[in-house]
Amino acid sequence: MELYIDPALCPQNHPCPLVARCPAEAISQEGVGLPVIDPEKCIGCEECLRSCGKQAVTYR
Repeated sequence: MELYIDPALCPQNHPCPLVARCPAEAISQEGVGLPVIDPEKCIGCEECLRSCGKQAVTYR
């Protein structure tokens, strides 16, 4: 299973604070679009899961 950001829960109207919080630099975002988690870079620390105020980060 891998972490991803649910577009139904992510507001996508501001720079995502998770980009800066990810210690592996696995989260990227173009403009204010949906952030993306790169499973190749993700170290599974779950910082994004704990830090997302909208609870948009989940496993799939």
